[in-house]
Amino acid sequence: MKFIDRAGLEARGIHLSISQLRRNMQAGKFPKQVKISEHRLAWVESEIEAWQAARMSERNEQAA
Repeated sequence: MKFIDRAGLEARGIHLSISQLRRNMQAGKFPKQVKISEHRLAWVESEIEAWQAARMSERNEQAA
C-alpha cells in the first residue's frame, strides 16, 4: 500500500485547499486521510486513483 501527501495530490492535478479537502472528506466526497505518524497525514494512493476514476466516469456519463 502506498501513501501520498498533499504534494502528491497536487502532482496528480488535485489542487484543493486544506479547507476544501476537509469539507469534502467530511461530506464523503473525497477519501479520508490516514495518520501515518504523530504529525503526518496522507491518503491511500489507490483510494485517490479510484476517486479520480469516478470523476472521469461521471464526466463521461454526462457527455453521453
